[in-house]
Amino acid sequence: MEAASRALSRYWNRYPAGTTHAVIVDPGVGTKRRALAVEADRRFIVAPDNGLLSGVLKAARQVRIVSIENSDFMLPDRSSTFHGRDVFAPVAAFLARGVHLGRLGPPVRDPVWLMKPDVVEEGEGVVGQVVSLDRFGNLLTNLPGTSVDEDSGVEIEGRTIPVVRTYSDVPTGSLAAVVNSDGCVEVAARDTSAAELLNAEVGTRVRIPLIRIP
Repeated sequence: MEAASRALSRYWNRYPAGTTHAVIVDPGVGTKRRALAVEADRRFIVAPDNGLLSGVLKAARQVRIVSIENSDFMLPDRSSTFHGRDVFAPVAAFLARGVHLGRLGPPVRDPVWLMKPDVVEEGEGVVGQVVSLDRFGNLLTNLPGTSVDEDSGVEIEGRTIPVVRTYSDVPTGSLAAVVNSDGCVEVAARDTSAAELLNAEVGTRVRIPLIRIP
């Protein structure tokens, strides 16, 4: 769920105002979890109420959320295992056609939020953790890119990794820390897997010395 929420938070506001997104990662399909429709900065998203929308709700300046309850906007025969087809897709289509958000159901003021690990001060540094691994073996952390510069290092698994501007600034097979496209610190290895070189995984501690939380 965290990976899906992170992916959605990267891209939803890069689409034009008026765009409608249907985002379905729904292990609770068929249970009492709510189905939500959201207007966030003039973009519409339909998704289950399981924390998937956390990044969007945190980033958006203006948000309206409703619980999808009006059966007029769903398929008449709804299964208990495929709400993506029977609920979310039809609702997304109606929103794309201009149906008002308020017609779908009552307002929601208590959406489910994912709990994210904190970045904390420790001595004369800050500590975070690996929150995701991508398919290249890069280690994505929750440390903000503003907490490092090319004179600092990143400590992980007993090693201090240099901070560079691009992956190509180190030799093949070498470890490097960069500020990635999401503005967070990422530990990578040129042309190989940092996760394998460091034996690191989600939850692995990452420390930046001598820097304060901005």
